[in-house]
Amino acid sequence: MDTFFLYLHIAAGFTALAIGLVAMFAPKGQALHNKSGLVYFWAMVLVAITSTIISLRSNPINLFLLVTGIFSFYLIFTGYRATIIKNKAPQFVDKLATAIMLCTALAMLSLAAYDWFNGNGRLTIILGIFGSIGGVLAIADLLVYRNGLDHPREWLLRHLGRMLGAYIATFT
Repeated sequence: MDTFFLYLHIAAGFTALAIGLVAMFAPKGQALHNKSGLVYFWAMVLVAITSTIISLRSNPINLFLLVTGIFSFYLIFTGYRATIIKNKAPQFVDKLATAIMLCTALAMLSLAAYDWFNGNGRLTIILGIFGSIGGVLAIADLLVYRNGLDHPREWLLRHLGRMLGAYIATFT
C-alpha cells in the first residue's frame, strides 16, 4: 500500500511539473492555459494528499514531508481561489486554509530552529525559507481578507505569484 501512494505521488508530481510548464507558457485566458492549469491544480492536489498520507504512515511521522505538502497545497489552493473569488469577499474555506498555513508556517520555523540548534542543519534552510514565505503570505492574506484588495486586478498578481510559487515548490 505504501508503494502505491509513493508511485502515485511521483506520477502526480511529474504530471504537475510537465503540465505546469504548458500552463505557464500558454496564452493566458485561453482554453489551453485554463485546461492545463486545472490539470496542474488537480495534480498538485493529488501530490498534497499523497504526501500527507505518506508522511503520516511513516514511522516516525515525516514532519518535513507533511509541512512542505501543506505549504505547496496552500500556494496552489490560494492561486486557484484567486481566480474564483477575484474581488469578492473570501469564504470560510479561504480563511480556514490561511489559518492552517499560518500554523504550518510556525511549525516549519520551529522545526528549522530545532534542526539548527541540534547541530543538524540539514533541513534548516528549506524549512526556514518555506516557513517564512508561508507565514508572510498567510499574514498578507489575512490583511486582504480584512481590508480588501488594493487594486481591481490584484487578484491576477495573487494568482500568478501563487501558481509560480507552487511550481517552484514542486520543482524543489
